[in-house]
Amino acid sequence: MTPESYTELQLVVKINRIISFFFIGVIHGDLSDNNILIQPSASSPGEFQVVGFLDFGDATQSYYVFEIAILLCYVLLGACAGEDPIELAGHALAGYLSEFPLPKPDLSVLKICVTARLVQSLVLGAYTASVEPGNKDYVLQTQSKGWSLLHTLHARPATDVYTTWGRILKQYNLFFQF
Repeated sequence: MTPESYTELQLVVKINRIISFFFIGVIHGDLSDNNILIQPSASSPGEFQVVGFLDFGDATQSYYVFEIAILLCYVLLGACAGEDPIELAGHALAGYLSEFPLPKPDLSVLKICVTARLVQSLVLGAYTASVEPGNKDYVLQTQSKGWSLLHTLHARPATDVYTTWGRILKQYNLFFQF
């Protein structure tokens, strides 16, 4: 067993041990830029505010950490060249946590949940394209950036990711432990 596998195995054991402490409720299940409605802020010119959500087909009862992992996955995929996707995800995380705080057990597994969502998107996209070739342009959108992002995310230690996110959260006067 490689050191990486052992670390991942330890993480799976950790998640199974603490999952009963995670916050649970109804989640949207597909929070992406395609499903979030925004409008210009009336009180802060140049800024936007969320005013609604679309596409509740994936709504279900689940863990809230999965909801934020889904959102952060899409934010990471949306990063432009020259932007640090981890930094961008930190700002989205700040927005989420400012409205809906999550406790340490949930946040302690956030990186692996984001990574798992990315893997899920890549694998399901490839599978769906194979059985629905007419829909392949839509279901394969993640593929162009997803694989390199997966390698980048996997190679970046969780402590580094959480330190970056913690620094960004402090800019918004948010203080959470990962």
